[in-house]
Amino acid sequence: PLPGMLGLTIKVLSEFYGVDFFDRTTGKSYPRLPPPIIFLCEALEREGAEQDFQPEAANEEQVQKLREALDQGQPLDPDTPCRVLWAGLLGFLQAIPGPILTFETMGDLRHTTWAAGDRQEEKKFLTNLFKTLPEENAYLALYIASFLHTMCSNSVQRGANTLQNGGGGGAVGKTLSRNAAGKLEEEEHEPTLMTSEGCAVVFSTCFLRPSAYTDSYKDAVLKVSSLVETLINNAEEPDLWIGKPPSTDHFGTFDSSSSDEE
Repeated sequence: PLPGMLGLTIKVLSEFYGVDFFDRTTGKSYPRLPPPIIFLCEALEREGAEQDFQPEAANEEQVQKLREALDQGQPLDPDTPCRVLWAGLLGFLQAIPGPILTFETMGDLRHTTWAAGDRQEEKKFLTNLFKTLPEENAYLALYIASFLHTMCSNSVQRGANTLQNGGGGGAVGKTLSRNAAGKLEEEEHEPTLMTSEGCAVVFSTCFLRPSAYTDSYKDAVLKVSSLVETLINNAEEPDLWIGKPPSTDHFGTFDSSSSDEE
């Protein structure tokens, strides 16, 4: 990809940089996704990064190095710690000038009368929303939500396996980092349970936010995290999917597992 992707609109990212992508996990095909987002999500899933969902704890110097690589279209460093990858994904999405679900949607949310946490009304709102969103926004939102849904499911499954195998509070995750001498070190830490609620809190403003935080948006802002949580929980529901039915035939589509970044 050409350099300079950070801070571009979704439309520009899609038209000038986007690649068609088949997600092996869900069997869904996504047209014209930004390559850095694919690379980050694939790396996070491959590395089991649901154990280290701590973007706020990432090393700032490493995050900046990753941002520069993403901006210039360079392959990811395979030794990048998971929490740095999480921070890179969050930062790339935050750098997009507008929220993935658009500023207009925030205006629509302001006029809703249901309360935050009304899952039936939230799902109805999302179902109608995906019928009207620009295609490039809709596919990106569905891809990110589906990815977060998968990572949360993996976290739950990993925890269940740990308990089944006799583990418990003693289970640890491991993160690679570089010491002052530049050598890789493995740091042990308590694994972080990923939940859709936690993901919604972290990524909510990437999906939806007002252009300005005025009093008129006060009630709507309170609904955002809950709405994003519902999106993540229902990411694989047919009602929200706007593309072709999921398929196992992925020939002719981009697959990051065969990319140079590995």
